[in-house]
Amino acid sequence: MPSSKAIIYYWQENKKINGSLFYAIEYHMMINTISSCDLIIVDINNADLNYIYSIIEEKYNTKINIIQCKRIKLNSLTLDKILVFDIKTFDKIKFFIKSKFLVYSNDTHDISNQQSNITFYGSYDYQKYDKYCILKLGLTFQKSVSNGDKAFVSGPSQRFLNHKKALIYKKNNTHYKNLFNEIDEVIYTHTGLDKNNRVIIEAFYHNKKCTFIEYNSQIHDSSHIRYNDCLNGELEKYILTSDDLLIQDFINDNYTK
Repeated sequence: MPSSKAIIYYWQENKKINGSLFYAIEYHMMINTISSCDLIIVDINNADLNYIYSIIEEKYNTKINIIQCKRIKLNSLTLDKILVFDIKTFDKIKFFIKSKFLVYSNDTHDISNQQSNITFYGSYDYQKYDKYCILKLGLTFQKSVSNGDKAFVSGPSQRFLNHKKALIYKKNNTHYKNLFNEIDEVIYTHTGLDKNNRVIIEAFYHNKKCTFIEYNSQIHDSSHIRYNDCLNGELEKYILTSDDLLIQDFINDNYTK
């Protein structure tokens, strides 16, 4: 039987692999350890859905079921509450559903005419939100990894052409299978606003060396905050647990805005 609550993610054809998708997957995994929640991906085709399942099989120790839904069919769903991890999804579906929305505020949006059924969450200065909440990673659901001998370069690569290690360069819209088994280091190169960096947290969690290269010192964002927190022994604050505020508000029918 379908749940009365759902995490909804709108499929991005031009950016299939991104952090918001993984947050949706991991929060779904955690919520379903304590309550009932569906994961709905809107306007995803069968081939891409199978691709996502293959990533889940490779990366996580938990299996999930994903519901496909066309956007025009959303108004037929009987949902009491919806959890969304990106403003793009929110903008795509907000006129199709009249449920309560819990939205992680990852991008620019207008709150001047905000409706009472919408609550925004965030923790950074560049976000607009109603409630302070650090977005966390479902690291306990990730499979354990071995130690490789390569380095993963997250950002511009020209600087590292003569690096002694074999390098794996980040490519947009690409998931590297078994990445953390292939590497022993993450080289993060900071050039612009990084709204919710994941690879730094994953590097520390999987005991990989993490090197931070500063190209743009004018922007202080999630990459700086998360990197410095991890250096100071605060990795734990980014590990998703069932008592997370966003999760508790989602499963609690009597939560306050």
